[in-house]
Amino acid sequence: MTRDQIVEEARNWIKTPFLHQGRSGVGVDCVGLVQVVGNAFGVKYDDLTGYARAPSDVRFLRHLRQFLTPQPIKGNRNGLVGVFRQRVFPCHIGIFAVANGVTTVINSRTDRGMVVEELFDPTDLVLVDLLGFPGMED
Repeated sequence: MTRDQIVEEARNWIKTPFLHQGRSGVGVDCVGLVQVVGNAFGVKYDDLTGYARAPSDVRFLRHLRQFLTPQPIKGNRNGLVGVFRQRVFPCHIGIFAVANGVTTVINSRTDRGMVVEELFDPTDLVLVDLLGFPGMED
């Protein structure tokens, strides 16, 4: 799988409704979006369920690092999974992309009610970690 293929697959999910802990076309949350995109390429996960809508511990980040590969924060982010802090704890993820020469994030957000691709705003989504799908090529 290439970074561009990951972005293409993630874009297929745009407008899918937000559904807390959703993992299908009926709806996905931010974790579900990354999981269904990874599943399209045969990436296997132990699904993390039973989490609150705003996790208050780092269990979320530790779990992600078991299945995704840490990447340098600097450089090309296209197709990589960003882990974002909202308030104090890392509790949101999305897939970086590039549209019309600008960095975007494809993510499922409660405040949008669906999967969206939006300009990356580091004041809204504070990047704390960057992860890649195993076996991903440039």
